[in-house]
Amino acid sequence: MNQITAPYGFVPLAEKVVLPDWVQPRESQGGFTAPPLHDVPFEDGVCGTLELEVVAETPVFTRGTKGDGESFFSLPDGRWALPGTLLKGAIRSVIEAATFGRMDDRINDHRYAVRDLHNRDLYGRFMSDIVQDPRTRKREPMPLVNAGWLRRDPASDVCLLEVCDFAKIEYGMLERVAHERGARSFRPGEKQSSVAKYETWKGSREVDVTVHWQRPNAVNDRRMPSRYGKVSVLGGDVRGTLVFTGQPSRYKPDPMGRRRRGTAKHHDFVFIPTSVSQTMRVEARVFDDFEFGHSDRGQQNRLGDSKNPNEEWKHWKDRFEAGEPVPVFFLASQDGTAVTAMGLAMMFRLAYRRSIGEAVRAAQPGVAAYELDFADGLFGTVRKLDEASRMLALKGRVDFSHAVASSAAEPLDIVRTVLGAPKASYYPNYVEQVPDTPGANAPRDESGGIRYTTWQDDGARPRGWKRYRPLTNTELPEPPSGSGGRELSQDRVSSSFRPLPAGTRFAGRIHVHNVRPIELGALLWALDFGGDTQARHTLGMARPLGFGRCRLVAKPAADLRDVHGAPVDLDACRTAFVEYMGTEVPGWADTAQIRELLALARPVPPETARYQRLDPGRGVNEFVDAKKEGLALPLAHVGPRAAPTVARSSGGQRRAPFRDRGGPSPGRQSGPRGRGAPGQPAPPPQMLSAARRAWPGKKRGDTLEVTLTELNKKGKWRAQVVGHDAKGTIEGTPPADAEPGKQYDVEVIQGSDPRNLNLKWKDG
Repeated sequence: MNQITAPYGFVPLAEKVVLPDWVQPRESQGGFTAPPLHDVPFEDGVCGTLELEVVAETPVFTRGTKGDGESFFSLPDGRWALPGTLLKGAIRSVIEAATFGRMDDRINDHRYAVRDLHNRDLYGRFMSDIVQDPRTRKREPMPLVNAGWLRRDPASDVCLLEVCDFAKIEYGMLERVAHERGARSFRPGEKQSSVAKYETWKGSREVDVTVHWQRPNAVNDRRMPSRYGKVSVLGGDVRGTLVFTGQPSRYKPDPMGRRRRGTAKHHDFVFIPTSVSQTMRVEARVFDDFEFGHSDRGQQNRLGDSKNPNEEWKHWKDRFEAGEPVPVFFLASQDGTAVTAMGLAMMFRLAYRRSIGEAVRAAQPGVAAYELDFADGLFGTVRKLDEASRMLALKGRVDFSHAVASSAAEPLDIVRTVLGAPKASYYPNYVEQVPDTPGANAPRDESGGIRYTTWQDDGARPRGWKRYRPLTNTELPEPPSGSGGRELSQDRVSSSFRPLPAGTRFAGRIHVHNVRPIELGALLWALDFGGDTQARHTLGMARPLGFGRCRLVAKPAADLRDVHGAPVDLDACRTAFVEYMGTEVPGWADTAQIRELLALARPVPPETARYQRLDPGRGVNEFVDAKKEGLALPLAHVGPRAAPTVARSSGGQRRAPFRDRGGPSPGRQSGPRGRGAPGQPAPPPQMLSAARRAWPGKKRGDTLEVTLTELNKKGKWRAQVVGHDAKGTIEGTPPADAEPGKQYDVEVIQGSDPRNLNLKWKDG
């Protein structure tokens, strides 16, 4: 994979924000009031109507109010129409980007959460650390997660967390307890949610165990509020409560009932009271991040809402509201006195350090909450000014009527498809990777390690104004398949609609009141992208599949007049707008923002602007493949860029190379024998062919240093040669502690083909 494709792109976010002086609020009595734009006419103000024609060049659909959800929007008399709000939103979005507007009040200020087991810098280093066993001198991973019971204090309505110790309990032991208590249908190793486990459990979850404690009170100078260990024997002098977490994939032990290394999750947990009681207060921000991360919107479900809890949190939320304790896992501050993050699983979704709003405000500094940009002044706004909830409201001076379809328009047959939604947490597309170089791939260091910037970094910069690209034709994606190539049901996720055909014409009006020629020029510029004959708008639903490509044309009605009653020269208005923007932003017409805005408005073939593919049945996951290559979504007007060879740090944070699916999991980068260093990251794509040609070849009996990557289907380890783009399979019986990320010396059986080396363990 050498390029990311997507049906959308971004107009780069400019640090410069244009704030027209004629729309700025007036300060009064310590606050701010909107300017009297409707009551006091400008000397050059314009009022009246523009006739608008919308021509659909591909089938178009916008949902109506009928219960079936498949019908096109219609007026009470049955005529099909495009809603005025749809048209206004489309034009306003162009003006916001073209006039270098502010973005902070036009986004959902979410703090998304991440669980990426293959990227230690992004996730793993927060969840575990490497410690050295003082007896064996081995460096091993140690979790940084603690456990506790979350309660709401009814007196103060604050959240409190009662710290407890916790231990893993293997599924074999857990099934024995379940059998003794009559839970015949309890099968923890089957793929399921934690809720399903709780529903099939019978009786009390209290259990007596013997625990082998594995973690000291501190991990590398970080104090641990909880002890952590492993249940060694059922029965003993320690009593705890069983806590279940979800099973993401089926766990299947070997025929002897022993756990297979490198396989699925194989344990749940026992929460055990601490010897000394400790209660910690959970700050409101931490709880809000927890609740959002366990909501439909937090997990970015297409139709979700941040107020809708996911299945796990829904199971506990009513109990929590009633004052009952909820078992949670949490991270603590360095001194162990404060809760910094928490979740309902040991490897919970960790809230990013930066919210989207924080990143936007850092990218556009120095703009006060009360200041209005071009689009605010023209279309209106309602804005909260401060924590005291003082508001600023300004009515718009532009209004769009519904655009009614011609009488000949008849809906097409029903279209059924799955409409995917881009996810803002996918940082290769949504986060700028190289400062001042929009669309650049993630940088690499001299050894080829990929250095992605994510929402975890202080210097994370949003890509900019998101825009869907018009396509030359509609194209429905091939549905993904399940394991073994089986067909997946799409009943729960598919959408149905009946679009109006290409060629449908809609007629509407744009009403303007007391707008300046510069503002009317901006409106005209946005309708046809400054007269670009190729550029088109995308309207309505299923835009990523090519629906809704439209051409907009405006003509002045007879009543369009200036304040003196004279006709308005529309060409002069366009010129006034372009000259104004050129004064505010020197070279405006040739900035990266305008070049990209126009490029994203020009139709492209569907195959060049499709979503990345995710098809488990065919073994396709282009989202992961793109990360392995360090790719980022390229700009539309320049195409893909090569990655810089030297990484730039972000906010002083330590940045480890990105690890692909075959790399070490978080906290498992250290090898035995005192090495402690992970395998060398793969060389940059531009170096691969040269590396293969430079492979010196190895003869039978030679020794190679390798990093383990994964077990293949035959139970043999695959490995990457340290320092070379070469990999192979290791024959023989592996060491008992073999796991992904550890390094070993192996012996060569056949070493001529760097893509498929035949190796064996040195000890047999």
